Amino acid sequence: MDSMDGAVPAALPADEQERLARLQALAVLDSAPEPVFDAITRLAADLCGAPIALVSLVDARRQWFKAATGLPGVSETPRDIAFCAHSILGRGVMEVADATNDPRFALNPLVVGAPHIRFYAGAPIVLPGGHAMGTLCVIDHAARQLDPQQRRQLAGLAEVAAQALVAREQTVIALAVKQRHEAEQHERLRVTLHSIGDAVITTDTRGIIDYMNPVAVRLTGWLASEAQGAHIREVFNTIHDTKRTMLPNPVVRCLENDCVIALSEHTLLVSRDGSERDIADSAAPIRAAGGAQLGAVLVFHDVTEQRQRSRDINYRASHDPLTGLFNRSEFEGRLGRLLETSRERQAEHALMFIDLDHFKTVNDTCGHAAGDELLRQLSAVLQQSVRVRDMLARLGGDEFGLIMEHCSLEQAQRHARLLCERINDYRFVHEDRRFRVGCSIGVVPMDGRWSDAESVLAAADAACYTAKQTGRNRVHAWFDSDDVADIQQREAWSLRLVSALENDHFELFAQTMTSLRADDSGTRVEVLLRLRDSDGTLVPPGAFLPEAERFKLAGHIDYWVVDRVLQQLEGRATRPDRIGMVSINLCQESVTDSGFLERLCRRLIAGGESSRHLCFEFAESVALARPEETCRFATEMLKLGVRIALDDFGHGVSPFRHLRDMPVDYLKIGSHFTRHIDTDPICQATLRYMRDVSLALGMQTVAIQVEDAHALDRLRELGIHYAQGFVIDRPVPVAELLP
Repeated sequence: MDSMDGAVPAALPADEQERLARLQALAVLDSAPEPVFDAITRLAADLCGAPIALVSLVDARRQWFKAATGLPGVSETPRDIAFCAHSILGRGVMEVADATNDPRFALNPLVVGAPHIRFYAGAPIVLPGGHAMGTLCVIDHAARQLDPQQRRQLAGLAEVAAQALVAREQTVIALAVKQRHEAEQHERLRVTLHSIGDAVITTDTRGIIDYMNPVAVRLTGWLASEAQGAHIREVFNTIHDTKRTMLPNPVVRCLENDCVIALSEHTLLVSRDGSERDIADSAAPIRAAGGAQLGAVLVFHDVTEQRQRSRDINYRASHDPLTGLFNRSEFEGRLGRLLETSRERQAEHALMFIDLDHFKTVNDTCGHAAGDELLRQLSAVLQQSVRVRDMLARLGGDEFGLIMEHCSLEQAQRHARLLCERINDYRFVHEDRRFRVGCSIGVVPMDGRWSDAESVLAAADAACYTAKQTGRNRVHAWFDSDDVADIQQREAWSLRLVSALENDHFELFAQTMTSLRADDSGTRVEVLLRLRDSDGTLVPPGAFLPEAERFKLAGHIDYWVVDRVLQQLEGRATRPDRIGMVSINLCQESVTDSGFLERLCRRLIAGGESSRHLCFEFAESVALARPEETCRFATEMLKLGVRIALDDFGHGVSPFRHLRDMPVDYLKIGSHFTRHIDTDPICQATLRYMRDVSLALGMQTVAIQVEDAHALDRLRELGIHYAQGFVIDRPVPVAELLP
């Protein structure tokens, strides 16, 4: 950003002198970061889908960033190369779709060099007097344009930034501190500083405290009379929230460097009684009219609740809500990073894939609540049996993963056998029944043979499968020869599934979706697929659909289900208006395959009015991973009168932005929210948020796996539209619900 060769400076506004005077009067230039402006840039970046957002104030020779999202380490640029200097010349949003094609900016150092601006949109920040102080702008590294809604939102946020500047100007803290020695203003200063919500401490040039307001007294634990005359180091002590190391005193640094000092987001204030609070603070010099330093003012406030909420969000993004262990996403990320370092440093690590034996027996016999409790208890047993530096995660269902760093294959095998023994010795008690569970473990060395986390995890899964097939409650270490056995097992599954398709060994069940509102009519069901095994038992989809997807048979199975459901609807003897909706799950392979879409459309057209009763479900993760294909699929279904539902919605941490352009009718809320709705206020708040967003987008909500009446009542109170689960009914053959 040093060179200005090629830049085309903007013309000066007609009100330049008055504008600069107004900017200086704000006393905002070179001030410390403030949460409100940081929040504005974060929101602007999110709403506009841009990596960079700035609150830029245009001074005489520079643009200075009051807040910056996505541009670390940069606080200002020369005005001659500033896009924002052009933007303040107007009163609407100035948009540069591709800076490399704009003669004003094509050779600009900010375009040809870092940060490599391609797209720019800036809304002027105009104060009530009509002067533009700067802009709220968003920047991208790729050419693009904002849609009309994004332009309106950017302009609206610029107005919020202007209001924030005016509100900031009105504060009397700095004015009161500078005038504290003026006798006629002393009482006004005292009342003001005693009334504000921030803690305020002032010192002389030596760091000796001469004033503390009541909020500072409460947060530090020092009485004002005791603190006056003491050094700031004695009263104000902070530590890093994770490293637990002492942090430099901001007032001392401010006095030594004669500048504003803002602390990081990891600051904990240690009060006089030893209690700790998260704080955000800054220290600024106090100057006389001539510029001489008179002392320093420290302003800080308690942000414990806000940071705890942020930590809770981060925890939920990386941990399994049921067991408290790491989740699959976090586990796979750590696994990938460890594979890279193991190749670079030739380190020896091991991976375990742990699958519980007989978990399904407990789940089916005692219900999902008992199954959840079993998983929690066994997670605690496993956690107590691993080393501190090891990473234990729940990968899904009754499967767990364990990364053992700096551990040989032989050591890992010994530890795996110990885990098997401890799980085998454990007894789960439910009511008057006792269950032995056990586990099977696959162990894999983590070395240079694996290209990525997916391949090493698949090998551990295959080794675990071998352990389970050879008698359960066993440990199997992966060897190169295991590839052959794995291929043979998978080929057997392939033949089995093809035979099931050809001989109609699949069977359809259905479960009712009940309305939580009195104004609904018509039968609504979700179709569930089962495989009838050779011994007459029913195999759940979780056992065969992964293999179907592996062999590209999932699309054929999905089409079989759609065809059989349409045959059932076409042959119904009862009145068609008795049918509300029949929901069918589709896999990612089906939703994203253009060939499947063409074949499906032909069948739906042939189905006539019967097709209009259908609703196709697919997981939210599919929509996030393949947005273009899923949007195309949903659009084609909309043309045919078929509804769309996003299943397991809210399972990950994702924005709602992807819903705006996809014609979705229903959001099926993940079971991890409904199971804890009575006890977890965050779940309740999230459900309300989902309900409000769905209503704003014209969608309806469905809660799945509802298992008790209390949860059902709570969902009804929260305004959720539909519910399904064992508390309503259990799956029955589809002919019973659609005779």
